[in-house]
Amino acid sequence: MVKRVGLNREQRIRMLFAVGKAREDVGHLRLAMLAYREANRLKRATFNYDEKHGEVLCKKLTDPFTAKTFTPPAADMSTDRTPVFIVGMPRSGTTLIEQVLCSHPEVHGAGELKDFYQVLTEYPGSGPMAEAATWLPKLTDQDFREIGQAYLQRLRGYHSTAARISDKMPGNFHCLGIICRALPGARIVHSMRNPMDSCISNYTRLFNDTMEFAYDLNELGRYYNRYIEAMRYWDCVLPKGMLLHMPYEAMVNDQETESRRLIEHVELPWDDACLKFYENKRSVRTSSVAQVRRPIYKISVARWTAYGDLLDPLREIVGDDYPHGFADMPSSRTSS
Repeated sequence: MVKRVGLNREQRIRMLFAVGKAREDVGHLRLAMLAYREANRLKRATFNYDEKHGEVLCKKLTDPFTAKTFTPPAADMSTDRTPVFIVGMPRSGTTLIEQVLCSHPEVHGAGELKDFYQVLTEYPGSGPMAEAATWLPKLTDQDFREIGQAYLQRLRGYHSTAARISDKMPGNFHCLGIICRALPGARIVHSMRNPMDSCISNYTRLFNDTMEFAYDLNELGRYYNRYIEAMRYWDCVLPKGMLLHMPYEAMVNDQETESRRLIEHVELPWDDACLKFYENKRSVRTSSVAQVRRPIYKISVARWTAYGDLLDPLREIVGDDYPHGFADMPSSRTSS
């Protein structure tokens, strides 16, 4: 007789995410959503998530910065153009943008780095992120200079000669004020995606790292809204030319135009290798590895619409189009 052994919680979570994907692939969407909901419920029960803390922290990291903060930068601040920060929601196209960018022969893609956060938290003049409202306003030009130099030193450890090195940690959007004070020569690329597609792509994925906001549709929707509000704020206060918005839908509809915008933004000459990003064999350590090994495709655009009313609670929170202030950008409009 064969003794049946039950699955432990981790095994059940993994199985249910896999079942959801299998059902979605054959069009059984209501059954897929049942599996995804149970997988997320089980995962969410494995940790405590302080949503209020995240909301307060986001304000603490944005409120100290105004347009006057950045103009002009101190004369002796580094204008090193090496760093390129790719930020946004997870699963918004950050890996695709980095793959296009680092297919340029003068760019090295370093992936999702924790270095800036580590440099910041280890700096003597800083403190716990929860207390940022206390120590952040006290940082001087010299403090920001030293933070920037420490980060550049770490960045050069990934490649000693590249003209540009990308850091695509999505959550760095929280720290753009600090980044731009410490590294005024850096360029920021904001990877965007339709809010419903962005959120459902998170909800149906089991992350290797803990993305605590991603396992409940209401919490996920509110996190998306906080992120987009932060990006709207940075768009108003950061120096002109520092921040580029790149909608995923625009990239898949007109790859060459958007790729050229990207390369122009980081101030490099165009190279046709960027159009063949899928031939770049560099190591990719995110769940988007399969997508960037093939040419551009459009099947992930408007993925959420197939689920219809199953996603109504999320739709009530984030809406189904780019929020005001982003929807009117020419690059966010998809071709018919």
